[in-house]
Amino acid sequence: MRITILTAGSRGDVQPFMALGAAFKAGGHNVLIATHNTFENAIRDLDLEFSPLKGDIRELLQSKPVQEILTAGGNPISFVPRFIRASKPLVIETVKGMLTACENADLIVLAGLGFYGGADVAEALKIISVTAAVQPMQPTRGFHNPFFPAPLRWMPFKKAYNRLSHVLFAKFFWQFVRPLLNKARKEILDLSPTTRQPVFKQVDKQQILSLWGISPTVVPKPEDWAEWHKVTGYWFLDAPSKWQPPEDLADFLNTGDSPVYIGFGSMNDEDAESLTEIAIQALKMAKRRGILLTGWGAIATASQSDDIYMADSIPHDWLFPRVAAVAHHGGAGTTAAGFRAGVPTVVIPFAADQFFWADRVVKLGVGVTPGYRKKLTIEKLSQSLQTVLADENIRLRAKKLGEKVRQEDGLKQSVKEVEALLPNPASER
Repeated sequence: MRITILTAGSRGDVQPFMALGAAFKAGGHNVLIATHNTFENAIRDLDLEFSPLKGDIRELLQSKPVQEILTAGGNPISFVPRFIRASKPLVIETVKGMLTACENADLIVLAGLGFYGGADVAEALKIISVTAAVQPMQPTRGFHNPFFPAPLRWMPFKKAYNRLSHVLFAKFFWQFVRPLLNKARKEILDLSPTTRQPVFKQVDKQQILSLWGISPTVVPKPEDWAEWHKVTGYWFLDAPSKWQPPEDLADFLNTGDSPVYIGFGSMNDEDAESLTEIAIQALKMAKRRGILLTGWGAIATASQSDDIYMADSIPHDWLFPRVAAVAHHGGAGTTAAGFRAGVPTVVIPFAADQFFWADRVVKLGVGVTPGYRKKLTIEKLSQSLQTVLADENIRLRAKKLGEKVRQEDGLKQSVKEVEALLPNPASER
């Protein structure tokens, strides 16, 4: 079977679907991933086909509208129009790229943001599709929408609020994105304007298989989700087995107490120097060594010392089990890697769904959050680090969670679910 995966976003958004593509490939399928050029080499290294989608994701994340999103924090009313404004110039060319990528597909995986435009391409080409995501966006009474604030403790009718938050966010987002998609439908796909409802209604009306690359231990499947929603477990893409750490990193890890990891992945920060200084001074106050990853710009390059190791990137699956705790922005992928490693977590959310994962870390009892990035101080971060490092109960719960997550096989389960849709799955050929 020829499978095309349509996905977009930062590395944390795209990497789980690279892992999913590799799993389909191992199952005997031909796989093409359509996404940003930034990820072409990594995709081809997995022996998968690649097709480009418009847009430089790093440039987009550093643009003024996206920086305004980061400033807005967890405000969905501010987040949605700014996100659409940042993405608007790319929509037509992105749909063109999706159409090219899907022309020979037997099945399309609408991965995360790939649903927008991808569902229209699937309709135009009359190709079966499934959805896949790493944020639990389907309406439920069980928890609030990841892009909405959590209900306050004193708030009555929390379950009603939870479901309403999903419905409101989906409808609000859909009202902004639908005109852009209708323009693409007319100009590129020769389709009439869509009268479809928000994504969650489309999925349930058509009973589309929906794969959720989330641990059922971390987010159990809600009782009010239909049977075609599958919470499979995480989709991890591990570093190649041949990967070896630089000699100075190995020496740093083998000298003294286990360090703390601090990094913010694909986040960009308008005051990276200040955030870096907060991280270094917080480690000093907590009397801990640290490994700082600059990522895409939230951490500035600083001088290394006996107590601080700096690097652009290090595979999380290799590094996290070797540190005493992890402190990060709360991206879905980084949070999952911390859970799997079984180490305590400190989440400093910048925007979007990161507040949801910070809340989940606290509810699971495996870490803490000092709060929103813009309000972070040396004292707050240091206290959070000292808490997770000293609290034996947090460390024990993190260890047990890691054991459970490592027992799950989200990739195998996802391939099984997709192959069940086929009249002659690869595993039986």
